[in-house]
Amino acid sequence: METQISEQVKIYEKYSLFDMYIRPFKEIKDKDLILARILGGNPSRICIQETWYDVIPHYILVRSKSKEDDAYHLIYIQINFNTNEYYIGKVNRKKWHEIRRYKGSGIKFKFKYEKHAEEFVQYFIATCNNAKESEELEAKIVNNIILKDPKCLNLVKGGAGTNEHNTNEDRKQHIREYMLSHPENYQAMLERNKELFNSGNSLALEARSKKIRETMSQNKYREMSKERIQRWRAEHPMEYAEARKKNCDAIKAESSKQKRNKSLDKWRKNHPEEYAAKKKSSCFLAIQKKQKRNAVNH
Repeated sequence: METQISEQVKIYEKYSLFDMYIRPFKEIKDKDLILARILGGNPSRICIQETWYDVIPHYILVRSKSKEDDAYHLIYIQINFNTNEYYIGKVNRKKWHEIRRYKGSGIKFKFKYEKHAEEFVQYFIATCNNAKESEELEAKIVNNIILKDPKCLNLVKGGAGTNEHNTNEDRKQHIREYMLSHPENYQAMLERNKELFNSGNSLALEARSKKIRETMSQNKYREMSKERIQRWRAEHPMEYAEARKKNCDAIKAESSKQKRNKSLDKWRKNHPEEYAAKKKSSCFLAIQKKQKRNAVNH
């Protein structure tokens, strides 16, 4: 039985759901079907861009550790049969329980998976001898043609994060460069986010803003933001100087002053006791500075 997932992906399953899970055993005469039911795997093949890959049965998968480094190096595809969306990725892990737990790391895919995990089915379609080989195969499968498929949940082409881009920072840089060079792949997502942002305040937007504030207030993310700014400053000194100048000009602008004064007046009104304490403290400091200057002059 062949099912078309999208223009680029289709899946062939040897037996129907009725044969695999419903038909009584006493009615089955096909020995291969009996074996498939006992082993719990319907013999399947997945076609990606006219290339067929055999779905690896569970009992073979658990024994597929590489002899080179005693680790699993696998290529998989996650398919949502309700929406026909799919995600292709690689996983390199030492332990089998890590393979079972791993579902995918793509941003768009994770967003979908967290909401509809029960709708996705994961198929492992290839084993590799090492991480470099899995990276090369993923790069071959997840290419620019696949990324143009509207049902594909991958945002960047394959082949990053293991060999050439073996650090977290290098991987992020690889993704940034790809996003900048292929803006058409993200246009629909950006337009949708812009539309939601400009549609006015809502409970969902407030909840999102609250979550962002809570997350970014953590020391971990403060340090991340600090590192990004420092890196950008070091890599783009001229742009940084220009940005600083624009910021200073904006602060000195009359509209900015009025906005700050309005905000300060509102704070004074809502926090009279704190304002009085700050004012008293400011006056005390001013008197101390004046006394020090007089002492120096004399």
